[in-house]
Amino acid sequence: MKLSTHLLSNSIKQLILTTIIGACTLAGTQFLVTNELYASTTFDTSYNLQELYSAMSRQIPAGYIKSDYKVNLLRQDQMPSSSELSLKEAAEIMAQEIYRFTNIDLSNQTLNLRYKPSEIIQTSSGPYNIPATWSCSSELSTFHIDLSIDSSAGELYKIKMDYIDGYSIDWGDEKNTQKRVQVQDKARQEFIANQEQNLEKVKLLISQSGFASDPISSINYENTGFNLGSNRPFHNFKVTTSTNKQYTFKIYNDLTQFMEQARSE
Repeated sequence: MKLSTHLLSNSIKQLILTTIIGACTLAGTQFLVTNELYASTTFDTSYNLQELYSAMSRQIPAGYIKSDYKVNLLRQDQMPSSSELSLKEAAEIMAQEIYRFTNIDLSNQTLNLRYKPSEIIQTSSGPYNIPATWSCSSELSTFHIDLSIDSSAGELYKIKMDYIDGYSIDWGDEKNTQKRVQVQDKARQEFIANQEQNLEKVKLLISQSGFASDPISSINYENTGFNLGSNRPFHNFKVTTSTNKQYTFKIYNDLTQFMEQARSE
């Protein structure tokens, strides 16, 4: 079953595209693509998102409803191959991951997507292959969000949220810095005082979110930090699953909201 319908061939380069994604999930969706050099063209695509996620063993976030969001494909010289996710597929997967992370409706929001082909870099231990990815960087509501997924399987590599209006505090002021250190240290002490119970809360939060694709076999508290944008402390955790996949999580002090999640190699 072929799931990908590509909007551009590799020969079309250096274009900025705006894609309006309709609200239909299971039927054909009309993509309106406009660019600076060509007249508007409508691409009729049809695939079943349920089949896509079933094939990838994906877990659709509880309560998620596909919304009317826009997608900007940032300028680049190479597009994915036919075996990789198309722009539309990557955008929808990312929309779901953003909802899973924030519970925010993406109606009338804009997602800025970029495709990055695989590359091999030389390290001290030898050649290392960096897989191809789709990435997204967008301002949503009061925060900026960045995420990247595998371009073939759609697996989430990393997602991070930074507040864009939370830097009003002068952290160069000594009193503010002392207060930050006190708040951070208090959060660390409170977590450690009830560490076993708090780790169970974290494990439940991660398991229910679906970020870890397999059952969690171990979870370790690493340390406590402080996010200057949100003016809130957060805790760092290292998670290992039953299939030995490893993840890192940054979770705010109330243990109900993610700040960052990443897949460890």
